[in-house]
Amino acid sequence: MYRMMNGSTRLCRFLGTVFLLLVAMATLASEVTADAIWLSWTVPADRGGDPISAYDIRYDTVPITEGTWGNATQVTAEPSPQTPGSTQLYEVSGLTTGVQCYFAMKTADAAGNWSELSNVASYVIGQPLPSDAVRPSQNPFRLSQTSEISFSGAPGDLTIATLSGEVVRRWENNSSAEIIWDGRNQSGQAVATGIYLWYANNGAARGKVVLVR
Repeated sequence: MYRMMNGSTRLCRFLGTVFLLLVAMATLASEVTADAIWLSWTVPADRGGDPISAYDIRYDTVPITEGTWGNATQVTAEPSPQTPGSTQLYEVSGLTTGVQCYFAMKTADAAGNWSELSNVASYVIGQPLPSDAVRPSQNPFRLSQTSEISFSGAPGDLTIATLSGEVVRRWENNSSAEIIWDGRNQSGQAVATGIYLWYANNGAARGKVVLVR
């Protein structure tokens, strides 16, 4: 629930589970080290489905609680909330390799009332990517040479997102040995040239792919 300024309370729908994705700070997805973390969450809504208005995302080297929230470091340039129920991502960079960091967030409604603390997620910065990670068949993905790329390794799910955190394509409950991407978003529209984040199997495999037209 939200704590109102007058001391009363108001019910709301909380943040979905925040899970962390380790992404190489390089152009190609073949890199196996990282000094940044991608946070991913389901965008919540206030009671009645009203959209939220702001995020406060913080991290620390010790577990974050309501009592220690004020001591945690707030990230810069938090993203604007997207449509409730959608998946959103945000990259926290400038972290120290080998250090375990803890991440948490709060959300605000249009009146400036802040939610309680989300779950706290943690990761050791720079942890190597899994050796059996899913990989795109081509990187860069050159549409002038091929109309699609495949992500093999029997991924159960796959998400393609922009570097700003906007999800452009998502596959769930996949039962085939690979997932094919044709360079289009969920609505079937061609996406722009650029670098895209991908992650599969609930973050067990992740990286970046360059799309060139």
